Amino acid sequence: MGDGTVVHAKGRDVGVVRESISKEGWNRYGRLNAFIADDNNVISRLLKKGKKGEDVRLVQQELMMLGYDLGKWGADGIFGSQTRNAVRKYQKDHKLKVDGIVGKQTTTALGLVWKG
Repeated sequence: MGDGTVVHAKGRDVGVVRESISKEGWNRYGRLNAFIADDNNVISRLLKKGKKGEDVRLVQQELMMLGYDLGKWGADGIFGSQTRNAVRKYQKDHKLKVDGIVGKQTTTALGLVWKG
């Protein structure tokens, strides 16, 4: 929520609650720390300008979901200038090494699984 809390459905009997992200295993991005890795959330190579594929599209979708602008092409699976710029901005905003390359640190910060 931006204030260190997360809103989630706790169950039928409890309903929707607002809790501190330090409870129940939430990370600072409002995502659960533990989840099952499958092919839909795994990055297994360095992603940089010129790369293409579903892994690029996954990163682009995550960036867009977080409010980063990918220009008119959006999540097209092609790591172009707009994607590189969005990655750089994300890295800067999250105090990561700003290089425009999606490696282990950027992948995990996005809440994805690194298996590179």
